[in-house]
Order: sequence, then C-alpha cells, then structure tokens
Amino acid sequence: HDRPTPLAFVLYTHMRRFFVLVSIAGLANGIELSSRVSIAGSASSSNVVQQVNTSGRVSSGGGGGGSSRQAARRSLEGASTSGTIIGCTNPVQVQGGCAASLGLLKGDGQEAGYLLITPHTSTDVYLVDASSGDITHTWRTPYGTGHAVYLTADNDIVRLENDLELEANISLRGGASTISVYDDAGELLFRKVINNETHRLHHQFDMHTFDARAGNGTLFALAAYKLSCEEATELGRTSCEEEDGLYVEAVLEIDTEGDVVWEWYMSNHVCDGCDNLTKVPINSGSGNQQADWVHANSLVYDAEKDVLLMGGAYTDEVYVINHTSPSETPLMGDGAPASLLYRFGAGRFGEQYDVRVLSCEDGLCFTVFNNGRYEKSGCSFDGNGVQE
Repeated sequence: HDRPTPLAFVLYTHMRRFFVLVSIAGLANGIELSSRVSIAGSASSSNVVQQVNTSGRVSSGGGGGGSSRQAARRSLEGASTSGTIIGCTNPVQVQGGCAASLGLLKGDGQEAGYLLITPHTSTDVYLVDASSGDITHTWRTPYGTGHAVYLTADNDIVRLENDLELEANISLRGGASTISVYDDAGELLFRKVINNETHRLHHQFDMHTFDARAGNGTLFALAAYKLSCEEATELGRTSCEEEDGLYVEAVLEIDTEGDVVWEWYMSNHVCDGCDNLTKVPINSGSGNQQADWVHANSLVYDAEKDVLLMGGAYTDEVYVINHTSPSETPLMGDGAPASLLYRFGAGRFGEQYDVRVLSCEDGLCFTVFNNGRYEKSGCSFDGNGVQE
C-alpha cells in the first residue's frame, strides 16, 4: 500500500473486476511519479446506475454532486410507482461478452438510499428505493440512453441520450447525440445536440455548476473528435483506415444556452513513441489498430484543484487536464497550451471505468473501477472468480 511502486498488489474478485485507489503526490506543485494504490472495494457492472444517498449526496461515475437531492427524492416518492426491480444478478451473454442482467439487490434499512437507473434497453429512467426495490418515479423519454444521467434538486434529470434518427458520422460504442434535461413530468427543458461530421458525444459528462432552470452554470461533456488519416499520420499515427479516420478525445464545456465556452483536444497532446507523462503515445494501447483509439468512458471534474480527470479504456490510462489552461482548437501544433498535466495507469489498469475524485491532503486522489479483460467469451466462472 505504501510502497513507491504504483501498484503494490492486485486482488482478483468475481469476474476479475476491482476498484483501486490512486494517490498522485505533488500535483499542485508539479507532478512527481510518487503514487500508491490500494484496493477500495469490488463490484460488477451492467446498466448505468447512480446512487442517491439519504444524505442527498449523489454518488456516480462522472461527477454530478451539487445541492441536496433529499427533498427532491422525497417529493417524487409514490408519484409514479410502476413495479419493482428485484432479483436476478447472474451474468448473461451480451454481444459476445459478459454483463450482469438487470436487477437490484435489496438494501438494508433507510440508509440504503435511492438509485437512479437508465437501462441500456429502455428509453425510461427509474428512481428506485434501494431498501425495497420499489420504483418510486419513472421518467418517460423519447430516446435511448447515452450512458449517463443525473438527478437535480429540482426533480429534473440531466441525461445523455442517443437519437437514432440523427445520422452518426462517428461510430463508437457508448456513442450519444444529445444532452437533455427533463422535469419530473417528462417535459423537455433543455436540449443540446453534438453529433456532426467531426464531433460526437459519448459515455459521460460532469454536471459541474449546470442549472437549466436558473439559466446559469456549465457542464463538461466527453466527445470524440474525428481526424482525417492525413491529419492523424502527420501526428505520428501508423494505422488508419481512410473511411474511418482516427477519433481523439475532446472535452467540451457547455453553458445553459447550449454554447461551447471552453474546449480541450487530445490531438494537441500526442507523440509518436515518446516516454513523456504529459504526452499520449498515439500508437499505444489495445485500440492502436482502430479508429476508436482511446475509448474514454469517464470524465469527472475536481473543483478544488480545477482539473478534469478522463479515463481512457483502450489506453488503460487516466488523464489529468488543467481547466485553467486556455481553450483549444483541435490541431494547434507547438502553439497548444501545456494542459495535459499527467497520465497514469498504463500497465496497471485494464480497460478501467468510473473515475472518481477523493479528498486527500496531499496531491490528487481518485478511484477507478478496474474492469480487466476477458480472455474467453463465455460467462462461466469458478468459485474463485476465474473465468472458465
């Protein structure tokens, strides 16, 4: 735990998935490679689930804190009870891989809180009592999930969505077209579409200070930016299909008018085979032969340090981005600001998810859900959690 090596030990759990806690010392005054990792817990994942604790605090994969949600949760109770989600937690076969079937284990007592669930195969969003499994409220929406949803203190949900009627020029798992806000009756309050020739939303966003009702604040959205093969090759990419191009990650800060007020692009912070912790090797990771190279799936903002943390699944890394740096355009060359402060995890993580910031006295601390990789396609595991 306290050894200087970044990963001291690994605990294999059911389906070989585990949480790790990472502490990066000295972030505020220049990052040093002095890290410690410890096991924080274990779980398996399926649909997007956000826990709303009885204290009102929201626990979720990409931020979404903010004002108390306790009163909001209570006012929704009983408003649209439509059943109970309880039971089955056995893994099922999904698109050749393993995933847990939709289900909720009963919590124990009032402290279990509530869960906000946006199922992969439904256009509905559910608020579920974690102590009983009862659905206390349902939002009916026109579109499928884009893998992220948050509940506000005003009973609204802010949701990443995928409108299938919009043509997608960028094709990747977890893709989305729209960020929408619905009130408790399902009425649309805000809609921002980012789905064009060069940009497409995907996976995650951070609520930051966004308040659609008050008309102020911003949120941070994760997007893929499409480079042409010519542009990618100039940056050092060795594999690129002309029709697909290369997707590099971008972060877009969006206000309540739908305007993009700040941008960050990984294309300004890549290198060809370098060993630099503030540059991303453009041919690294398991995605080095495909357009969806990094496959970022997590984004969270640390307000205390004014940095963003992005998790890249296919590069097995977490990236620390300086939000105080100037806004960027995609191909700035030597004129780009030094906004990528650090990258951590390659060789230690395995297609990790769910980066979360933790308070710590020194440096920057965060957890990840270390997903691992399956060597086989089946869903059979022995008593030790080893895939058979």
